[in-house]
Amino acid sequence: MAKKVTLKKISKKALKKKPASSAKKKSTSAPKTKQKTKKSDSKDLINAIYEGMSEKKASEIKWLDLTKIPNCSFEHFIICHADNKIQVNAIADSIEEVVSKKIGLKPSHTEGRENGEWIILDYIDVVAHVFLGEFRYHYNLEGFWGDARIKNLT
Repeated sequence: MAKKVTLKKISKKALKKKPASSAKKKSTSAPKTKQKTKKSDSKDLINAIYEGMSEKKASEIKWLDLTKIPNCSFEHFIICHADNKIQVNAIADSIEEVVSKKIGLKPSHTEGRENGEWIILDYIDVVAHVFLGEFRYHYNLEGFWGDARIKNLT
């Protein structure tokens, strides 16, 4: 009988602690820490992307906060444009350099470098878009994501 009572007590404790200690004892506080650092990491990443864009004189830098949009695969877009393809590539290079130095991240995926009209630097939750001016207005991401909170950073 004593063993059954002990087993019941352990199972109740295990049920209460299950979300916090799902894998190993070392990671008991990891889920809480990850959520907090994720938000601060996103802010640091947004600031680093902004700095990289600013260093190369990007135009109309905007931050689209997509966190309130249901089922969206990313949380933030940082969008800017440039006057020519050389500047578009320079801005993208600057973003990668600043983010790498300040945060130690490389984009998980890049696209558009070969033509220099719209370069995407994907950092999972935060995506940087560097457009050639005419392409920015043609694709109108700010209008497409109209439910997002939009902040001018310049």
